[in-house]
Amino acid sequence: RDAAASVGVARSVFNFTTLIIGGGLLGWPSTFRLCGWLGGVCCLIVCCLLAESTMCLIVNIGISCGTASYEETCCAVWGRAGYYIIAVTCYLIDFGVLVTYWVALGDLLAPIIGEHVGGETHARLKLIIGAVMFLPCYSRNLGKLPGWSYINYGFIVFSLASMLYLSARPGIAEFNRDHVSPYGVPIHVDHTPVKEDVWPSIGTVAFTFCNHDSVFMVYSTLRDGTERRWALTVRLAIWSTMGLMIATGLPLYFVLGDKAASDITTNFPDGTLMRAVRIALAVAVAVTWIFLQQVARKYLRSLVMPLLRRRPLTANEAYEMTNCELVCFTTAQFAVTLALGCCIEDLGLPMALTGVFALSLAAFVVPPCMLLTSVRRGVTFGYSPLAQVYFCIVLLFGVVSCTLGVRSTISSYQN
Repeated sequence: RDAAASVGVARSVFNFTTLIIGGGLLGWPSTFRLCGWLGGVCCLIVCCLLAESTMCLIVNIGISCGTASYEETCCAVWGRAGYYIIAVTCYLIDFGVLVTYWVALGDLLAPIIGEHVGGETHARLKLIIGAVMFLPCYSRNLGKLPGWSYINYGFIVFSLASMLYLSARPGIAEFNRDHVSPYGVPIHVDHTPVKEDVWPSIGTVAFTFCNHDSVFMVYSTLRDGTERRWALTVRLAIWSTMGLMIATGLPLYFVLGDKAASDITTNFPDGTLMRAVRIALAVAVAVTWIFLQQVARKYLRSLVMPLLRRRPLTANEAYEMTNCELVCFTTAQFAVTLALGCCIEDLGLPMALTGVFALSLAAFVVPPCMLLTSVRRGVTFGYSPLAQVYFCIVLLFGVVSCTLGVRSTISSYQN
């Protein structure tokens, strides 16, 4: 743990909440469009319950093993193979999210400044955004910056409240009829409780709530980081976000119906308030991007440095990144994700696939497997037989999500 950890539960909750929400809020209404209003609520409850329990599980195992990162915790259970398995998995998560956020930033700011930079795509715009974000990416830990999470959360609440207000304004139905695919077709709200596209919906929900790659970075700054204080932090962050998603995403779906886009901002006409919303969301997504790339470069370093040094990293090396390493890994990761983000235009598929595969693997497959492996060796970490059965069910859900869920998601977007 960070020896200078000085963040209380309240600030940790806000740090974690802004990280959880991130750019995922852009796809909240489409969750209910894909699997129905009741199906969406059920997906939310299931994913939040499973995510909360496994976030607590991996940190509890880390506390017992004396480790302070996801990869080192897996190494303590499975050896070096576990270290590399989770490092690859978590880096796939972060890499996919970083690319998706570049797409989101282009979509958010294109109506405001896109016409001034030219080009048929948002690539030039994303390069300009990247130039603004480049230097702040070299900071070591944004979670220690006082007040950033409160400001970020304020931007998010302002944006959601504004879009709820705008959805009730005259002309929204006509705008979506004429400017949102399928063009010329009026809004149709399907009140079917449960629809068939469950897995793409779970992918979008998992994209928001399954942040297991980042839990140790948040936990490392929590003052007096006991299991109970960490559980309280996770519970408050996850369930408050779920309440916010239902309170805003569901009403927006009931207004926009089958026109609810994977980027909800495209459902609203340009205007002064909507421009303020786009700027607020762009700032929130950009700040979250910077925080996530700090997490991602740690996993990238965990994969690359043992190969360069031809030996495993020592305990001190695993947690301390030199200035040279920080510059090299930040620069390389920034350039590659930005290049891919410039090539991708659709936000929906990368968001759903990242959630349904990589995030599900790290959230619902690896943590139960760690516990079950330890139980076979006679170490239960305080989990009862009933709790162990519960985590077997979580594991089954994760395996199905990573296999059938991926196939269903790809088929849904191809159709």
